[in-house]
Formats: sequence, C-alpha cells, structure tokens
Amino acid sequence: MNKTGPIVIIEDDLDDQDVLTEIFNELNYSNKIIFLVTVCKR
Repeated sequence: MNKTGPIVIIEDDLDDQDVLTEIFNELNYSNKIIFLVTVCKR
C-alpha cells in the first residue's frame, strides 16, 4: 500500500469536505487530498 500517495474521498457536500480537510490537517497528514464529487441525474 502506498502511504505517500493522495487521499481520494468521494464527497459532494462542501461542509463535509471542510470538516474532513480539517481532520486530516489536525492529524498532520501531508498527503494531498482529492475530493471527487458525484452527480446523479434521474
């Protein structure tokens, strides 16, 4: 497992993205965080 690669998170809520970013920063993760947003049209 690559522990230095980016962290990919599927999350479309901006508030949740902010919370997750803050958590990773507080845990001193230096990995790049990439958020993927899903769009589903019905």
